[in-house]
Amino acid sequence: MHEIIDLDAPAHIRNHAELAAEVERLLASLGDIGDVGPSPAGRAVLTGWTARDVEHRPAAPASVPDDELFPVSLPHTVEAAFVHLRCRVPADLVAGERPVLCVGAADYEAWVYVDGVLRAEHSGYFAPFDVALTAADRSGFQLDIVTRRARESFRWTGESEAPNHGDAHGKGLGSVCGDAVAAGAGLLQPVWIEHRPATRIAQHRVVAGADGVVRVEVDLESADSEDPAPGALHLLAEILEGDDVVGSSAVTAARQGRTVLDVSVVDPHPWSPADPHLYRLRLAVVVDGELRDEVSGAVGLRTIERRDDGSLLLNGAPLYLRGTTTIGCFWDAAWSGDADAVLRQLLVVKALFGNTIRVHVSVLPDLFYACADRVGILVYQDAPLQWHCFEPRKDDLDAELDQIRELAVGIRNHPSVALVSVPNEMHMDIPFHDSDLEFVARAHAVLESDGPQAVLLQDWGGEGRARVAHQALHDYPGYFHHTPEAGSGVTDWGGARLDPGVRAIVSEYGGGAVPSWEAMLQSRAAAERRGEPFTLPDTPDGPWTAEEGVFAQTGELLDNHQRMVGWQPSFAAYHAASQAVQARVLTAQTGRIRRDRARTSGVIHHYLQNPAPHFYNPWVDLHVIDSAGHLTGGFDALREAMRPVALDVLGLPYRAYADSDLRAELWVYSDLAVATVGRLVWSWSADGHVVDAGTTDLTIGADSSTLVVELALRAPSAGGGARLSVALEIEDVRWTESEVTVGVHNQPETLPEPVAVLGDVAGFAERTASWLPNVETFSTAGEATSVVVTPDVALEDEVVAQLRAFARTGGRVVLLERSAADDLRWVSRRIPVGVAVNQIDGLASVDMSMVSTGLTSEDLSRWATPDGRVIDAPLVSTDRRGAPIWARSGHRLQLAALQEFDQEPGTVFLCQLLVWSTLGREPSAARVLRALLTTPYRPL
Repeated sequence: MHEIIDLDAPAHIRNHAELAAEVERLLASLGDIGDVGPSPAGRAVLTGWTARDVEHRPAAPASVPDDELFPVSLPHTVEAAFVHLRCRVPADLVAGERPVLCVGAADYEAWVYVDGVLRAEHSGYFAPFDVALTAADRSGFQLDIVTRRARESFRWTGESEAPNHGDAHGKGLGSVCGDAVAAGAGLLQPVWIEHRPATRIAQHRVVAGADGVVRVEVDLESADSEDPAPGALHLLAEILEGDDVVGSSAVTAARQGRTVLDVSVVDPHPWSPADPHLYRLRLAVVVDGELRDEVSGAVGLRTIERRDDGSLLLNGAPLYLRGTTTIGCFWDAAWSGDADAVLRQLLVVKALFGNTIRVHVSVLPDLFYACADRVGILVYQDAPLQWHCFEPRKDDLDAELDQIRELAVGIRNHPSVALVSVPNEMHMDIPFHDSDLEFVARAHAVLESDGPQAVLLQDWGGEGRARVAHQALHDYPGYFHHTPEAGSGVTDWGGARLDPGVRAIVSEYGGGAVPSWEAMLQSRAAAERRGEPFTLPDTPDGPWTAEEGVFAQTGELLDNHQRMVGWQPSFAAYHAASQAVQARVLTAQTGRIRRDRARTSGVIHHYLQNPAPHFYNPWVDLHVIDSAGHLTGGFDALREAMRPVALDVLGLPYRAYADSDLRAELWVYSDLAVATVGRLVWSWSADGHVVDAGTTDLTIGADSSTLVVELALRAPSAGGGARLSVALEIEDVRWTESEVTVGVHNQPETLPEPVAVLGDVAGFAERTASWLPNVETFSTAGEATSVVVTPDVALEDEVVAQLRAFARTGGRVVLLERSAADDLRWVSRRIPVGVAVNQIDGLASVDMSMVSTGLTSEDLSRWATPDGRVIDAPLVSTDRRGAPIWARSGHRLQLAALQEFDQEPGTVFLCQLLVWSTLGREPSAARVLRALLTTPYRPL
């Protein structure tokens, strides 16, 4: 089994101390883990480094005086264009047979000089490379290494001109350079001297299945000029469990080239996240009975498969991915060789109930993958390539393919590496060419021949784009589905956006939160060091304002969060409100994706932790641990939603009228490979008193999402609140629980003035009967000073002429829920942004305001829709392209607007909130309509 229910896990993790305690508990459960990662013998690591930052590649680096360089230790990276590093290699390190200089990882391009002579060049992200030494070098030498960071942009001319990122199209999220996540310059790993045997194992590839059949491909190389006598060279492979040999194979081999050994393991014990069992592989080269070379390392027996329907199997059992994304520059501990710290960082994913970590467009050192093997975390590995157009380089892609080959060789022997994606988000900004598809095909061919036994993907190339491989999906929806019936809405990941009828991995989704005060202070200090403006109040309780476009980071962050949580009086208030919204967003998104199991095979949140004292995404930070180490409000919510067996409560609105009938659905999602039994216990309370309750015993199916119970409930007769409390018990332990609160509202006060309706008069009168007694059919000769146009009315020329005439006489026109296809140029040459909540005027770029209506962000949050969806954040913005909408996708999550047109005398409003659709049962819909009909609006 690769999934278990850990009944000892804490109910909640809400702060750093609780997270640290859970990580220690999980670490103790692993037992004696021994040494983790490679510890090759015979390496002499070079020390005594000095360095200098330069703007241009030096023509003769060896001639630079020593006093122009300053002492550094490795790893060392900076944001400079070039770094020149130097050390002295003494004779005693290179004396002896066959010394080789090895560079562990250079970021990004490197030139290696030995006593002023250029001996090697290398381009690419973070792979080790060798530098051959000569007999003359054995007396010691001066080593100079110059590294160049990847270019920050690359422009090309194709169908259009667009930016690209990185050199050889690499994104370069490998190191934190100064205060920014950037492609840096420097050395990220040690540089060492090693002495190699005349005949040696250059590299090997292991393909080890869960059935115990292990294929080992070994590449030998030799400095000897002649082959040994026939049958004199033997290659031995042994697989050991502790000190016991549980499988072995031996063959004769030539001194050069590839040899394949097949080993069968007795009574195989497969590797899985729940049981990360590792064996040890020993390879030996024996010539005439003498051991010439030997290597060993961990090996896990596991098989990963993707079936035609998109479902995943691990060791023959259903696998559903749950996890989060990490960025390469976050893993300083891995670069510095701190295995204990890496283990603890990986266990944070397990503390979240995740089984997967996505390494986002970067490659990490071997220690990271070795720790993932030991902890039991599946790795979804991106290639370090992003947002590409290969058209300008289509005839010379060796540098890009070399990066793929280095990636393949570096990660291939780790059982944790189960999925590999090349590349990430090819749809971003850049037209598609045949050369792009050709590159992906060539890259995947390299991975298939030289890489791990893994599922190969193309990570979201864009809707409707041609592709080579199966795509994962990046899903930032404009609303969140709360019933399966709504699953065919805007976000249709199993349909036209990918392959119809095929399950897809949702490899990015999320929701943002304002970071903690401590993290914001770090960000301000980082911005100031870089000469960038960054606004914060003097204290968390001070007012926080920042104009979008003036302060790039704080302005856009605040603008987006204001649109989600409304205007707030202080930084602390913004922080608290955004944390609550993020928790609701992650709960709803994760549940929605897991519930639609017929069309999804994985849910990977974006992203785990902010890696540096700056905003990785200034528009909205999506992390659940900020750069100061504080957990956001979304951390525990995400953890609850990612339990291997999770509970979800759907269908209840956030607001309801007194005495109204309500409906709730109790869902259970299971990623277990076997069925289990449990019990649902629920109660419905009003004003603290239980008015209804029940218990349901259930069998939870393997790999399932199940609607267990549908509850018919009734809102209390008086205003106040009601609460549904639900718990899922497993083995008589309260495994998880959920509470949903419903605010109970009385009907609106009566509005005596007549209101005209153009369209569905009877439907409008029925929806507003309790508070609008005087509803009449629209006529320009009528008494009403306001007219509501229902969505069914076609805006033909004659209708438009009537409405324009009505507005000219001072009448007020309210258009409800118009289609984006409607031509609304008759009201204005442009469609300005409108604001529907209490938002700062100066930030919003608005033409009207509803501040005086008394509506707040809470009134426009968690708005239940007719088909069972719930819009979770305030509806306070609009599509600035000029198309009226009620919701949109992208980083401005769940946004819609009220728009004012002032071209004509009088006032014409377009309200894209779901007022018409929900008017009979959503209290906020009546409040918004009342404000539209009665509030004196003022232009800003």
